Amino acid sequence: CSLGPTEELLRIGRQCWGLDGLEGTAAEQAGQVLRLLATEEVLLIYDNAIAVDVLAEWLPPEGKAHVLVSSVSRDWGPPLFQEWNPDGLQPLSRQSGEALVELIAGRKAADQLGDQLLRSAGGLPMQIIPSAQALGRLARNGRLNRAEFLISQEAENSFALPWGLLNSTARLLLQAAAGLNTDAMAESEVLLPVAEALGGQRCVEDALDECRDLHLIEGIGSLRIHQLLANFVAAQPAEPSSHGAS
Repeated sequence: CSLGPTEELLRIGRQCWGLDGLEGTAAEQAGQVLRLLATEEVLLIYDNAIAVDVLAEWLPPEGKAHVLVSSVSRDWGPPLFQEWNPDGLQPLSRQSGEALVELIAGRKAADQLGDQLLRSAGGLPMQIIPSAQALGRLARNGRLNRAEFLISQEAENSFALPWGLLNSTARLLLQAAAGLNTDAMAESEVLLPVAEALGGQRCVEDALDECRDLHLIEGIGSLRIHQLLANFVAAQPAEPSSHGAS
């Protein structure tokens, strides 16, 4: 919905309910479709929403519908930010992850390699699903012993978007963090080496805030980054500092 969802909502109305004869402007017709959607148990996905004001008027009224929004914008302020409270990368529960692997890869593959797959994926569906699909293919061909758990293209593409938004200091900070214990890092343990390499503390603190804004680093005092993100960062070319450090 980077250009607004009007046409897409009208297409949903035509394809799902045969609504070809609605009256009013395109926006008014789309509003009618939206109100109809609210009466159904549907998942309405708004992809690549560029700003709150583009989307706010297109939330369905209270009812049965659910909404999923994706965006790379940092400007999701009130009221939606407080109401939705995005929490960054959230893993599936262990039980849900195991069920997903078995559903996609089959029982044999899940029993033999499900634990290893879930650990490598860190509970993220965008890594679990393609890895489980690959496991399923190997199982059908009797080649489970050849399984490798590499970062999926889906995960790499997802991480590449915020990575491309970071300045060189923030990238250097993430690269330093990726080599530490990603589940529990002292803030000073991450900041000091980069500050020494760059010759200053202020810009490094700003870079840490930038990473927090994009949910690439979580926490204050004790920091953590998702292991799958750390794997992605570690595979990126070394980020040179202005003082020649890497």
